[in-house]
Amino acid sequence: MLVPFQRDPILNDDALIPHIEFAENQLAMLRMPEGKARMLAQIGTYYRQTSDPARAIPYFKQAVEICRAANLRKLEAVNTLRLGVALQYAGQVQDAEDVLQIALTLCERYREHEDYAYQHWGKFLVERGAVAEAIPYFEAALRKRIAGGNPDLIESSRAALEGARVLLKPDGAE
Repeated sequence: MLVPFQRDPILNDDALIPHIEFAENQLAMLRMPEGKARMLAQIGTYYRQTSDPARAIPYFKQAVEICRAANLRKLEAVNTLRLGVALQYAGQVQDAEDVLQIALTLCERYREHEDYAYQHWGKFLVERGAVAEAIPYFEAALRKRIAGGNPDLIESSRAALEGARVLLKPDGAE
């Protein structure tokens, strides 16, 4: 069982419905694999943010399959990561672990969204109770994000790293 750690907030399902419907209508008109994969990922992302994140899984699976068939390796890496997070949020722990490990390998191989892969793998490890193992992944994500210069991402990695370090402290220790 996973204990949630710094997950994205659940958004109002009703507020997302128009966005999902619009994206599904757009998807029906797309023919090129890259466009279809991106739109499937967008729909999956909307569903992952709802109270039922399991609804995201088939969209991300289809996006990964399209990317693999069209040899869109970097996009495959990102969508594999998104699939792993959706599985994690849906409570499918073993599948999430397997897919997140694949995503980590793909992101490193194709040098695509490595910071996100490190951050999400670290969060997964914390949720599994392997807090000490997560620290190096948060540190790696932070290094990549500092190099990239995005203040929001840097702060996210700092917060994850600090949150993990706090969990390692004995109760009440400062």
